[in-house]
Amino acid sequence: MKLIKPFLVLTLTAFAFLITSCVDKTEEVIKDKIVLAYVWPTRDAPMPDPTIMTHINFAFGVMNDSCDGVVILNEDILKEVLALRSQNKDLKVLLSIGGWGAGGFSEMARDKAKRAAFVAHCGELTKVYSLDGIDMDWEYPTSSASGIASDPSDTENFTHLIKELRGELGIEKLVTFASAANADFVDFGAVEPYLDFVNLMTYDMGRPSEGLHHSAMHPSDKSRLSVAEAVKLHREKGLPRVKIVVGVPFYARANVNKGFSDFDRYPTLDSVYKGHQFLWDSVAMVPYIAHKDDDTMLCVYDNEESLRIKCDYILKNDLGGIMYWSYGADGEGVPLSRLVWGGVNPHRVTQKTQK
Repeated sequence: MKLIKPFLVLTLTAFAFLITSCVDKTEEVIKDKIVLAYVWPTRDAPMPDPTIMTHINFAFGVMNDSCDGVVILNEDILKEVLALRSQNKDLKVLLSIGGWGAGGFSEMARDKAKRAAFVAHCGELTKVYSLDGIDMDWEYPTSSASGIASDPSDTENFTHLIKELRGELGIEKLVTFASAANADFVDFGAVEPYLDFVNLMTYDMGRPSEGLHHSAMHPSDKSRLSVAEAVKLHREKGLPRVKIVVGVPFYARANVNKGFSDFDRYPTLDSVYKGHQFLWDSVAMVPYIAHKDDDTMLCVYDNEESLRIKCDYILKNDLGGIMYWSYGADGEGVPLSRLVWGGVNPHRVTQKTQK
C-alpha cells in the first residue's frame, strides 16, 4: 500500500508533462488558413490549380423536382475536379447545393420525410463520389428575394437540416454553408455546433447605381455593409472567429455588361471607362470608377491592393480563412487566386520558395 501514493504522484506528473508537451507543440504549429475557391464549371473554364487552395466548393447541386434529393449539374466535370486531389492530397472537395434562385429548400426542410430523404441522398452522394463534405447554399431561409418559396419556419428547419446532415455524414466529413453578409436568416447559436465553418458572402452588398461599393472592407459613406461589419455581426450571433471564412469577389459590379464583369475582363474597363475617374476609397479600402463630370459611381470592384488588405485583416483577426467567387472569373495566370493563397498563408509561400 505504501507504493501506491508515490506511484500515483509519478503517474500524474508524467501525465501533466505529456499534456504540457502537447500544448507546447500545438502552439508551435502554424495554423493554415482556409483558401476556398468556388468552382462554377463550364467546358471552356480552366481547371483549378489545386496547389493554391485548400478547399473547392463545386457549384452546384440543385434540388430535384420532388424536393427530396439532389441533381448534380456538370457531373462529368465534378469527377475531373475530384481527380485534382492526386496533385494535392490535402485538398478538400465539397458539393455546394443551391445558389441564388435555386429553390426547393423550404419545401424540403419543413417536411420531415423529405428532409430525411434529402439528407440520406447527400450521404449517398458523398460516398459515391468520395466527396469531402457538403456545402449548403440556401439563399435564404425565410426569404423569397431570389424568387424561391419560403416559410417563417425556415430558420428552425435549417437548424434541423444541418444537425441531421452532420448526423448522416459523421465527424470525418465537412458540413458548411454560405451566409448572407448581414448574418440574418440563420440561428447561429443553435446551428454552430454542427458546422465546420461558414462562408460569408461579403460581396454584392451594394450597387454602383445606388452609389455603393459591393465589397467594402470598412464602412464608409459609400457602403451599406462592409466586411468588418459582417464579421462583427456573425461574431455577435455566436459564430466563433475560427469558423468565419471571409468571401471576396473576383468580379466587378458595373452599370454595363448586365451589371457584372469578371476579373479577366478588367482590362476592358480602361477602354469602357476611358476618360472617367479611377479612384480609391481610403475609408472603405476598395477601388471604384466614377464619372468624369459629376462623381457618379459607375463601377465597383476589388483589385490586388484591396484583396491584400482583406487578407491582412483575416490574419490580424485570426479568422478561419478566405473564400472567393469564383476561380473561373480570375485572369490569365490566375493572379488573384495566387494573391489570396499567399496573402493568408504567407508561411506556405515562404516554405515553397525555400524548397
